[in-house]
Amino acid sequence: MKKWLIGWGITGLVAPLLHLSTYFVTGYTLGEGIFVFWPGAIGLRVLENGLPILTVLLIWLITIMSNVLVYALFGLLLWPLAGIKSKGPYEDP
Repeated sequence: MKKWLIGWGITGLVAPLLHLSTYFVTGYTLGEGIFVFWPGAIGLRVLENGLPILTVLLIWLITIMSNVLVYALFGLLLWPLAGIKSKGPYEDP
């Protein structure tokens, strides 16, 4: 189950990193569509006021980590439906 949650957590990192890399390379943003894959991005609206850089970095960190938590919780909810059996250390392969 730990690998399952870590996998979903890493998946939660993909959306923000993909969005940021696309923005820095091409300048293109998804607009309101980003909230589908990155719900924590709503916190980025606070940055429109020209805050100090430390506050900006803290807000980015919080929004990205909140997405990791949302995806991990989503994975936790899907765990019983997945039908994946984790093998303990004493079970035969």
